[in-house]
This record gives sequence, C-alpha cells and structure tokens, in this order.
Amino acid sequence: MENKESDLLNSMLNSDIANNIYNDLCSPSLKVTGNVLSLVPRAINIALSPIEIWISKKESNIAAIKERIGKKLSNIPVEDIVSPENYIAIPALEAASYCIDNEDLINIYANLLSSSMNAKVKNGVHPSFVDIIKQMCPDEAKLLANISKKNIVFPIITLQYVYFADGGGVDVLKNFSSLGEESGCENSENIYIYLENLSRLGLISLLKDEPFAQKELYSKLENHKIIKSLSVIPDQIKKEQGYTSVRIIAGRGEITEYGKAFCNICVQ
Repeated sequence: MENKESDLLNSMLNSDIANNIYNDLCSPSLKVTGNVLSLVPRAINIALSPIEIWISKKESNIAAIKERIGKKLSNIPVEDIVSPENYIAIPALEAASYCIDNEDLINIYANLLSSSMNAKVKNGVHPSFVDIIKQMCPDEAKLLANISKKNIVFPIITLQYVYFADGGGVDVLKNFSSLGEESGCENSENIYIYLENLSRLGLISLLKDEPFAQKELYSKLENHKIIKSLSVIPDQIKKEQGYTSVRIIAGRGEITEYGKAFCNICVQ
C-alpha cells in the first residue's frame, strides 16, 4: 500500500500538475503580491525609525535636559535647590525627552522642571502644567510667550456670512488675530486653531463680542489679506445658501489667571 501511495506521489511530482503549480507561484500577479508584501515590513521599519532613534538616544536626551536645567538654576543659591515632586518631575522628564529637538517646547519643560526644584517658587508648580505642555504645539508656545511677555489683551475678529431673510449669520472664520505673525509662528495662518486650543486649555479667554472701545485696533485685522479674500462671497454660495452680505464681529482675547500662573512657572 505504501509503495502504491509513493508511486502516485512521484508520478504527480513529475507530471504537468507540479509544473503548473510552480508556474502559478511564479506568475507575474503573485510576484507583484509578493513584492508588495515584502515592502510592508520595510515601510513599517521606516515609519518607526524615528521612535527607535528616540529610544536609543533617550538617556542622552535626558542628560541634555538636565544640563539645561542646571543653567537655569545656576544663579539660585545651593540651599534653595531641592528635589522635585515625583508626580511632576517624572512625567515632565518623560514628555520632554520626546521633543528634545524643539527649542520652544523643551524650554518650557526645562522652566517647569527648574521651577519645581527651586524652593522659593516650587509651590506655584501645579501637576496639570505637564499635561498642558503636552497639548501644545511649538507655534502655541511662541504665541503664549508673546502674550505673557507683554501681558496683553489683543483684538480678535470673527467673519460671518449673513442671510438676507432673518439677518442671521454663519461663522466663516472665528477668532482671527495677527498675533501669529507677530509671534513668529511657523504656520501663522493657523492662528484661530492655536487660540481655540489655548482657550480650551484654560490659558486664555476669547470674548467674541466684547470689543475694545478703540475701533482703530481692528483696522489691521479687517484689512488683512485673509479677511479680504474671505469677504468676497462666491456667487454659487450666494445662490445655494442665500448669503447676501458679510459681517465682522469685533472681540478681544486675554490671558486668564490660570494662564498667568502657568506662564510665571513655565514661560520665563
């Protein structure tokens, strides 16, 4: 019985069936599929390479942060340098090691950590500050530094398209400001997103319909190229949506008390 099965197997392997199987496996479509599948691991490796680099450099990153903290504490009396609270220092060091190559964010983390080691100001360091920084982008750090440095309130405008029927309007662009350009933001056109996020984090307040008495503060914004462009309603939108005019609502933004406390510690 075994000999018969063996003979049958040998005859199959030597037959056209085996050749066809081989040819199918070598067909162009399967070759392409194989090539695609072989590219997936390579693509994953490339995508994850920055993380692998971060892991390999983590110790040196933390050492660089320590060096920066040392510079910030260099003028502090030795007796005033104390151990930071673990619930602040550990998550702050971990988060800071992810953005060692970004000057704006790493500086904020270094300020937070050095303040947490300064006996005279450490009581002003709140644990929530670590999570606040985690949710900020580099441009927002620049923006907040500018706001806190000047301790300013600033003009904002909201652009609306208005319906003829009831005078109601829909916001086309909310909380627009020139602060992004003035703060040196890399993507200043995203200013409305940045301001919304800083407001969401409780660092600033955006008062949409509480304008300054000085109307001249808004002329720069009203004449900005972005506002000028959006102020022209396309005919198709007019026809389809029933918009008939444009309305600009003047408002203002200001730093909150929580924002001031954050900036006193983290934005120096």
